[in-house]
Amino acid sequence: MVQNSASRVFDILTRAKKQNRALPTIKVWATVFGVSETLDGVAPLLVELYGQLDDVERQIRDKFDGRKAEISLKHFPALRQVVCFCGIGTQWSDAHDILTETVLFSLEALIHDVDEETELEPDEFTAINNALTQLFELVCHADISKKLKDWILNWLSAIRTSIDRYRISGTKGLQEALIRIQGEAQFFHPAFREVKKKAPAVYEQLFELFDKICKATEIAERCRKLCDSAVVGQIGNIVFKCLGNESPSDD
Repeated sequence: MVQNSASRVFDILTRAKKQNRALPTIKVWATVFGVSETLDGVAPLLVELYGQLDDVERQIRDKFDGRKAEISLKHFPALRQVVCFCGIGTQWSDAHDILTETVLFSLEALIHDVDEETELEPDEFTAINNALTQLFELVCHADISKKLKDWILNWLSAIRTSIDRYRISGTKGLQEALIRIQGEAQFFHPAFREVKKKAPAVYEQLFELFDKICKATEIAERCRKLCDSAVVGQIGNIVFKCLGNESPSDD
């Protein structure tokens, strides 16, 4: 199947539709997402799923004129009602009845109208996960300042979150995490001197991780343009060393 926001939402809602309508809504979503039956477990993923609907709608409205877009999105209010966080405390029967075959088919029909995305291969997924695990361990024991250590761990946590939500957000989540990191890197560029000097293994493996993600998500060219822009300049090369194998300047 084509990989994009429409296909991911369709897959998730198809699985949700198969759940027992007598169950609490939070239990249905916990089962579908494979997380604990708590607000902390379900809520962030439900918000993420709602965001994927936003992405589908945005692309359809950008691609088609007003009339065709409205026809294509006719059942979107129903889809939003099913995914809306406000229904998390109700019985699934309410959403189950709204999520008719017609509503699901309307979403399935949009899959080929939404831009196709890159899909992680199993070996790429495993490589990124393994690299993340090793880096968390290295950073925790690295001889660098607590402030710098916390900063890098926050980066890794953002990537971990995007990996955990891959079934919902796909590679876009990873791309957004890297772009956020690239933006933050502008303010922390001098700190890399300490990482390079005191924790060279962290320094090298951090860039190896970025390299794996860039190649897997095909974000490299997009990030090259950002790195060459007047706004980001050479700082972008700190994060996206893989684009041209540059090392960050110590200047």
